[in-house]
Amino acid sequence: APDPGLDDAAAAARRDFTINAIAADPFTGTLIDPHGGQADLRARVLRHTSAAFAEDPLRVLRGFQLAARFDLTLAPETAALCRSISSSYVELPLERVWGEWEKWAVKAMRPSRGLQVLEETGWLAHFPEVAALRGTPQDPEWHPEGDVFKHTGHCLDALAASAAWRESDAQRRERLMFAVLAHDFGKPTTTVLAEKKGRQRWVSPGHEPAGGEPAMRFLRRIGAPLRLDAPVRTLVVNHLAHFSGQEEPSAAAVRRLARRLEPATIEELAIVMRADADGRPPLVTPDVHARIDALVAKARALELERLAPRPILLGRHLITLGLKPGPAMKDILDAA
Repeated sequence: APDPGLDDAAAAARRDFTINAIAADPFTGTLIDPHGGQADLRARVLRHTSAAFAEDPLRVLRGFQLAARFDLTLAPETAALCRSISSSYVELPLERVWGEWEKWAVKAMRPSRGLQVLEETGWLAHFPEVAALRGTPQDPEWHPEGDVFKHTGHCLDALAASAAWRESDAQRRERLMFAVLAHDFGKPTTTVLAEKKGRQRWVSPGHEPAGGEPAMRFLRRIGAPLRLDAPVRTLVVNHLAHFSGQEEPSAAAVRRLARRLEPATIEELAIVMRADADGRPPLVTPDVHARIDALVAKARALELERLAPRPILLGRHLITLGLKPGPAMKDILDAA
């Protein structure tokens, strides 16, 4: 509750970060900044105002999403304080956890900054599907940027910088951001050192389908709404569709892909694939973008870039032929 007896410094010390502890005199406009928030704002640093920060562990996740939204770094002493209260994460209601992840997914300017905050504070351990990416190796020829965690950060930043993501509504931003975050969740369990093209290389066979289940576990872990499950999962398990088959995808292949992706779309898959392709600095991959372009062009020609094909055979057709509704009808429709 408000306490009119507090002086400016004591009142501001109840705020979480110094950049949020700046006030203004309503009569003179003079800024009241007892904790150096203006200097931290200029330096783009998140710093806690006082030891009272530790009273609410949600403030760590607030720092996670603020760092991502405004491209901020965490002060070392604040990271240390966050590490000291890591065990209090279990006290947080799931809906409050989701509230911070939602802001990260919808509003981030540089999403990788948020992941860095989680890593620096030790809070990455509370999200093991993401934590497992750190230290999972990749072939340096194809991934000069480093391990899967670093690659994922670059992919997320590429997504946030794209016009396609910035021009999307909030719900589409969410599903695209979480799909990119989770696109390589299958690599920690599938990555092995194997002989390929005459030398030992790190490969991750089958990591596409293997990513589906950990993506679902992660969404449940952060309290995400169920509406995200289906589109995120289909985008994750199909994120290498541009590498399957021939250079010029066939109409049948594109129809099958559109059906597999539903309720996500080929248009959304292309956005995820472009972010993945751009997450390998300094490697530039115009050939990958050309494959994505070919897929989108074929889907657009078939009017399938934003929807799945309608079934040719429907239940009402079978009823007209005299078949009664039941399991047998479903088997026939699935086969068709």
